[in-house]
Amino acid sequence: YNDYLSLASNSAFDIGSNDACVELWFWMYKIDGTYHTFNGQNSTTGSTIRIGYNSGSLYYSINNDTARGANTSVDIQTWDHCVVTYTGGTAKFFVNGQLRDVTTGLGTIPARAETYYIGQEDSIWMDGYISNFRFCNGSIPTGYQTASTTLFAQIFTPPTAPLTTTSQGATAAHVRSEEHTSELQ
Repeated sequence: YNDYLSLASNSAFDIGSNDACVELWFWMYKIDGTYHTFNGQNSTTGSTIRIGYNSGSLYYSINNDTARGANTSVDIQTWDHCVVTYTGGTAKFFVNGQLRDVTTGLGTIPARAETYYIGQEDSIWMDGYISNFRFCNGSIPTGYQTASTTLFAQIFTPPTAPLTTTSQGATAAHVRSEEHTSELQ
């Protein structure tokens, strides 16, 4: 219970105006509260990228912006794939390969010397599993690049094999990954 991973502040996570992508698979035991699957947070300046679940909906936020994609529901006790891409001030949010939100005008993401957490934020722990977490800073895997802005369009088929530093067209030099499954409850 109360398991999570923390990744110490590192310049490899400073996005700035780079293209970036956060990706993971998750499985939730319950959906009766607020849970965070991934969060980069500095206590004084807020989060850079956050993927969470609140009040029955999956959401993301970038650069301490408001929750986006908040009408995205997922089933409990089912594996779901989630991707957030960021390029040129535009974020796209995908769940199981469907485009669920597009937000423009986000600007650059400033370096904040923050710790990143997988499975918790501010002592709020996710109750479930996370697998195949991957963070790309400097590019977006080609399999997730799209010009589409059509919400609920099926853009790609989620990967079924474990993620690697080059799967889905990722650039190995830009990938920071956690390639094991952890039970977080």
